[in-house]
Amino acid sequence: METNTKKLSDTKIEVSFKVNKDEFEKCVEEVLRNIQKDFEYPGFRKGQVPLDIIKKNVSDNFLLEKTAGVCVRKYYYYFLINEKVKAIGEPKIEILKLAFGDDFEFKVQTDVLPEIQLPDYKKIASEFKKEKVEVKDSDVQETIDWVLKSRAKIVAKNIESAAEKGDYVEISLKMENQEESKDAFILGEGRLIGDMEKQIEGMKFCEEKEMEVTFPENHFRKDLAGRKMKIKVKVEGIFNLEIPELSDSFVKTLGNFQNVEDFKKSIREGIQKEKEIDASNKLRSQILDRIIENTNFEIPQILIDREVQRIKNDFQKTLEQNNMSLEDYLKKFNKTKEQIEKEILDMAKKTIKNYLVLSEIADKENIQASQEEIQKEIESILSKYASVEQAKKDFDEQTLISFAKDRVLQEKVLIFLESLAKDAE
Repeated sequence: METNTKKLSDTKIEVSFKVNKDEFEKCVEEVLRNIQKDFEYPGFRKGQVPLDIIKKNVSDNFLLEKTAGVCVRKYYYYFLINEKVKAIGEPKIEILKLAFGDDFEFKVQTDVLPEIQLPDYKKIASEFKKEKVEVKDSDVQETIDWVLKSRAKIVAKNIESAAEKGDYVEISLKMENQEESKDAFILGEGRLIGDMEKQIEGMKFCEEKEMEVTFPENHFRKDLAGRKMKIKVKVEGIFNLEIPELSDSFVKTLGNFQNVEDFKKSIREGIQKEKEIDASNKLRSQILDRIIENTNFEIPQILIDREVQRIKNDFQKTLEQNNMSLEDYLKKFNKTKEQIEKEILDMAKKTIKNYLVLSEIADKENIQASQEEIQKEIESILSKYASVEQAKKDFDEQTLISFAKDRVLQEKVLIFLESLAKDAE
């Protein structure tokens, strides 16, 4: 077999193949032997008909077509393995010369993963410093306060009572050209913008008040950011919060805690772990972003298209789960379809770049995923589904294995990069 490779771009190649007539005849024989298994002919048992008789009794076009398919698959995949070409997607095949007793010629165009020239990623990672994680007493107390308030009894106040700081209030709000909305919160904890909560203090049940409010410049709704608007507020309910006392008997109702100190210790450990995970994820992201900033390569369009479609499918599922149409989403967050398309495209490109760079580092460092690690990751993925049947809607078996392997490899590379950062002082 002779091959000639032409680079069409950083992510596409064209390979011309010339298979000599002797090699082609071996492919013809392979096809005939496959036909022989089920071929029937008078005077011979099924599967025992001589190849020359079979050849005379099938059309030349049929035999040539089958042989070309076998030959293309055989020599194309031999080329990929031998030349270590990382092809992606379905190849485009063109038959150039096909006849018995002659050389077989064809060419293939295929997308390939780009050659990635990595920067000194070890040096880059070593320039970062791990964050020292500390849990303050105030962090623990904040969590305790939240737990106590979440277990508080809500008792309606006297109908003539005015709303006070610390009360649980229910309100309705009506802005200009907006539908009425409802909210409920503890008064004085800063849920509403500006001084709205201060103005609600002193209001009574069913009382209404028009307030003038200026929305902050960084408000998540761009159509409201920086605007001064009038909002009608109506108090729908005022309640006392009967917050339980923090005691040994109370914490025992929350879980397997011996006493208050045991409860506080558990909270501190939980916050510590959460902060460590956040710090680790932040450091990994910073290191990877810096490596990618110093790595220039073209992303194959086929990978972009696939990832964009995957993100769109996930986005559509999220909308359906929230009983929301795309139009509702665009209106709620004041975005256009064009903005959403750009966000999805940018997200897709970032995901692919991360994957390709991490995969390249894994190759360079000979980082591998064991069967045990892959199986454990598969079990973790499946545990998030209600049933195996539900999981099969998103993955076939081979895709699931490949996906799990990629996740294991990426995690191991990120752990490796993180280990190179300087320890916190």
